[in-house]
Amino acid sequence: MANRWARRSAIRRLLVVPLTLTLLGGCAPDRESVDVHAPRTGSGIPSWEEFAQASTFQGAGGPQYVVEGDIPISTFEELQNYYYQHYVMEVDKLAVRTFNSADDAWLNGDQQRLEYCVSTSFPATGTWSRANTVAAMTAATARWKQVADIEFTYVSSRDTDCLSGSSIPNNRFFKVAPRTLSSGYACAFWPISRVTCAELDGSTIGADTSLSPPLSITRTLTHELGHVLGMIHEYSRNDAPGGCSFQASRYLTDYDSTSIMQASIGACNGSPTENLSVADGFGMRGLYGAPPAWHVVIGLPLL
Repeated sequence: MANRWARRSAIRRLLVVPLTLTLLGGCAPDRESVDVHAPRTGSGIPSWEEFAQASTFQGAGGPQYVVEGDIPISTFEELQNYYYQHYVMEVDKLAVRTFNSADDAWLNGDQQRLEYCVSTSFPATGTWSRANTVAAMTAATARWKQVADIEFTYVSSRDTDCLSGSSIPNNRFFKVAPRTLSSGYACAFWPISRVTCAELDGSTIGADTSLSPPLSITRTLTHELGHVLGMIHEYSRNDAPGGCSFQASRYLTDYDSTSIMQASIGACNGSPTENLSVADGFGMRGLYGAPPAWHVVIGLPLL
């Protein structure tokens, strides 16, 4: 139990630590200053900060990485992967839907070019007011963009024709629109199969404005965007305790009771939270890679 807690603590430190010029710029860290293999009281593993400092030094062409004393690592992303694999072994992640024996996910980098509109048909007031919905979509897309190589662009010029059934300019475009639903607060679609609720087309996130979500509309839209990115309900995995249903999918690792992809009402043994869980970020990066700001450009610091 202690080891599991320590590893998850390391994950949290990994996600919040700023990588500074000291690590990636002109001054090489002292690789002897931290022994990543020395016993540490209470954890037994180095933090990400300690591991990165001990494994990084400045070479003639920019940052270079060596682990275990004599194993070269080519890129910063590979250094992260090495840390994950060797020091963070028990990570809960998302599950991506399977369609025609493949991931039901964006291909060829299309997740970097997603576009959306927000219908002018949303009401002027109330929980799902148009102003609230626009703001919630801005916040929800930002959450996913912060943890993985994903980009959303709001195309407000198409808001007046932003309803289920209306045409879209390209396959990467989707609509956010009000719609009475038989299946809950909101409904989305999956990227390749375009499977969705009966009331919607395969390029719309529909919101039932007569219902107020138990947490927030930002949480609801973050969850629905998870589906748009290919994620199933976390309780629909066959390894979910008390799962409500089964969905064919590829499991990246363990079940996560606090995932954003749990039901917002806390059904099926989930523990829903407002924000993305630590595991949600790991899972999405496992599918689409790290955000651009995480990547090292040789000779330059992270942006």
